[in-house]
Amino acid sequence: MKKALTSLFFVLVIFSSCKKDNPACTRATIIQEKEGCMRWFIKTSTSSYPAGNIPEAFKVNNLVVCVTYKVYDDPRECICCGGQWADVKTIK
Repeated sequence: MKKALTSLFFVLVIFSSCKKDNPACTRATIIQEKEGCMRWFIKTSTSSYPAGNIPEAFKVNNLVVCVTYKVYDDPRECICCGGQWADVKTIK
């Protein structure tokens, strides 16, 4: 019985240490601003953020993708920058 409990303990330790940080992606639409700065945006169901690092292959207007991103504040003060932007981590 003691061997079984010890084995179970080690199995639990091994499986709990194997958890990977795999954030779920968010369904979003890639859109391009029609006027002004011509920036590319990631539009989710709740918000829209400009993103400067969308790969060229995904720069297709109204393309639906699965994306992981982090929102950050851009402190630059120019016409086409500043505000909240999305830093794209993965896109598929």
